[in-house]
Amino acid sequence: MSKLSKLMGKSRFITIEGEQIELKPLNIDEVNDISEFASKNPDNKQILKYAVKKVLKKSIEDATDEEIENLDPKYYAQLIPVILDIIGIEKKKVESIQKQS
Repeated sequence: MSKLSKLMGKSRFITIEGEQIELKPLNIDEVNDISEFASKNPDNKQILKYAVKKVLKKSIEDATDEEIENLDPKYYAQLIPVILDIIGIEKKKVESIQKQS
């Protein structure tokens, strides 16, 4: 492997209700998809929802849209900070989004 292998995105693991979930990093094209979505949708809540869904679909390949959309909000509270870290959104931006909610 080249020197760049050290710079590749790393999976993050989170345990919820005793279930360990590997949240996989997005590649540049997937992050670009989120950026394009954000440019067309100024609602931060929709952008956040899109990003969470994108990471969860990549990480849990058999997860359905219905399952993701109907997760208990308390689990989103645990997932969102990790997912935002994976896609490179800074903590200040997260706090800004949360204030708008």
